[in-house]
Amino acid sequence: MSKTITLNKATRVEGNADIHIEVDKGRVKAARFMVHDFRGFEKFVQGRKVEYMPQLVSRICGLCSCAHQIASLRAIEDAMSITPTPSLDKLREIIGLGELMASHALSYFYLSMPDLVGAKGGVFELVQSHPLVMKEAFALRKAGQDIVTLLGKRAVHPVSMGVGRFLKEPTREELRKVKTLAAEIRDRSAALIVKAGANPLPRKQIDVPDGQRVNFVAYEQDTGRFQVFGRNGEWTDNFSAAEF
Repeated sequence: MSKTITLNKATRVEGNADIHIEVDKGRVKAARFMVHDFRGFEKFVQGRKVEYMPQLVSRICGLCSCAHQIASLRAIEDAMSITPTPSLDKLREIIGLGELMASHALSYFYLSMPDLVGAKGGVFELVQSHPLVMKEAFALRKAGQDIVTLLGKRAVHPVSMGVGRFLKEPTREELRKVKTLAAEIRDRSAALIVKAGANPLPRKQIDVPDGQRVNFVAYEQDTGRFQVFGRNGEWTDNFSAAEF
């Protein structure tokens, strides 16, 4: 017996996508993740001034807008042979890490954890059933967003970063606040990791179907190269960001 399972609007993952799963005699025959909306970034950036690019591509995503903006700035600087100062690079990295912490806190605690613990009421049920954990989750997300706001001047789509410089440099007081937040996050995260290790959530191993080609990609910060591994962990390829 064949049937198609249709999931309209994958709100927790992409926001405007449909998922179609074809099942034949109890086995998945095909699965499709379909985004119907036309984004158009490849076209409407053409012909624009290069200094507009970071702000434009930042709009690709509201959760990882800093990452898109930083990647755009680095690509422009590479093309124009501009070498950022070490302090500029570090400040950008801190903005990216702040966004990463806020995004990961949202993904794990708000979106994934309700399913892992069977909380059908979502994050609202978790606040009642796991109040201490959710208190930490709220604090981690807020701290990450505060770091982005302090250095980027906005929590989403920062406006302080420019080609080869900061359009508005952070003050000493803002840097001090970032340092304080970073120390708080370190301590909170360490405590959560210890708690998670003592009370691990149930996990289910999902096996890759036989014959399905799978690649795993890792980025090496020190070398700036991507390493590619096969389904059994064997090294298969590597390339630089520029080659990509």
